This record gives sequence, C-alpha cells and structure tokens, in this order.
Amino acid sequence: EVDCVRRNCLITEPALLSLCDHPTQDDMLAIYRSHEAQINGMARRLIAAGVGGFPLVMRPESFASVRRVP
Repeated sequence: EVDCVRRNCLITEPALLSLCDHPTQDDMLAIYRSHEAQINGMARRLIAAGVGGFPLVMRPESFASVRRVP
C-alpha cells in the first residue's frame, strides 16, 4: 500500500533467486521471507516512481541496484 492505494505486486522466480548468494529452488517461500523487507521496500519505491502494471511485476532488473558485488 502506497499513498493509501493498494497495489498487487508479483516477484518473478528469477528475481527472487537473484536476491540470494547461493540460490536454489528448494524453498522459495523461505527465500521470500528472508528478503521480504527488501522486496516490499522495492515495491514501494517502484510504485512511488510511477512504474505501472497490474500487478506490478518485479524482475531481476528491479533489484540490480541493491545486489551485492562479490
């Protein structure tokens, strides 16, 4: 919810896996939960920036600026 407007958001599997150091598809829900604050924050920033889409789809590119550099 941003500025009292509720938006549905979707994070793709590749985007979710991109948030992990050693990604596997074994437990996607655990990966989501461990990065939930980061995902929600990015969704809020994208919505506030006027990114459209219903639902708003977050792809790996959405998180490019927050990934760790090895």
